[in-house]
Amino acid sequence: MADLQAEIELTVELRKFFNIDLFVQGYYQIRTGVKFAPKIQSATKIEIKSEFPFAVDDLNEQIYPACIFNDWGVSKTFLIIYKNEEIELEDQFNFKLSVIVDAQHITDCFNRMDMQLCIELFFMEKDYS
Repeated sequence: MADLQAEIELTVELRKFFNIDLFVQGYYQIRTGVKFAPKIQSATKIEIKSEFPFAVDDLNEQIYPACIFNDWGVSKTFLIIYKNEEIELEDQFNFKLSVIVDAQHITDCFNRMDMQLCIELFFMEKDYS
C-alpha cells in the first residue's frame, strides 16, 4: 500500500453581506472553515487576502479586520443597524488542505473524506470593549 499526500485548494470569497432578516443591531462576523471525517489525517493552512486593514464604523470606533482564528477564516467585523442593509466585505480565504490517501484507492479515499465547508454567522453586542 503506497500512500500519497493530496493537496486540495479551496477559496472562499466574501464580497457582500445582505441583511435580509437580522433584527438585532450589533457587530457581526462570518466565520468559514473546513471539516473532515474524524479518522482522516489532514492539515489545513489558511491564507487571507483582504482589501482593507483596520476600518472604523459610523461611531468612529475601530472594527476588527479579517483574520485567522483556530483554523477558521474570520471576516472583518461589521456593524448591522438596519434591515435590508448591504455591507461590503471583500474578504478572501484560501484553504490549502493536505490529506493522506491510498494510491491504489484514491477515489474511495476522497469519497470517505466527508469534507464539509462550514460557514457561521457570529454576533457580538454593540459594546464589545
